[in-house]
Formats: sequence, C-alpha cells, structure tokens
Amino acid sequence: MHQTVKAFLPDMISGNRGHIVTMSSAGGLVGVSGLCDYGASKAAALGFHEAVRMELYALNKTGVHTTLVCPFFINTGMFAGVKTRYLTCCAFSSIALQ
Repeated sequence: MHQTVKAFLPDMISGNRGHIVTMSSAGGLVGVSGLCDYGASKAAALGFHEAVRMELYALNKTGVHTTLVCPFFINTGMFAGVKTRYLTCCAFSSIALQ
C-alpha cells in the first residue's frame, strides 16, 4: 500500500487531482479474539490512510480525495469460527449482489 501511494501521490499532488482508496476492515477498528495479526494490519491501513488524508489537508490539496473502506467480516472461509459480540459474518453472496 505504501509503495503504491508513494508512486502515484506526487503526481496527484502536483496536479491537485486524484483519488486514493484504502481497503481496511471493521477488524481494524475493534479487536477480535483470534484475529490479532489481521486486526493489527487493518489498523495500520487505517492509520496510514488518516495520515495521508491529514497531509493532503495541510497542503490544501482539495482536489486529491480519499476514501476509507471498512467492511465487516465476510464469510469467505478466512473468518470461519470467528464470533463477535453483536453481529455474525456477512454472506459473501449477499455482499456481491449489493
């Protein structure tokens, strides 16, 4: 992620246009038992996104937009057996249809 943004961001800044989309996860917002490494990597993506967004704000680059995507756990097999306090995993087929 860092290397990709590093490659494209200078041209976005000089032209004051572009869009950076960061894929994180709800697992980066709250800790979930059994997913420590996954949650930590997604929290890092969230932190990186916020830092880039603040740098763009400080530079007054209003034409370079950012979007942070934090979907909930999707039942793809990776999260088999994961239990959260409030919700269950979303069915992949229902996500793909929306």
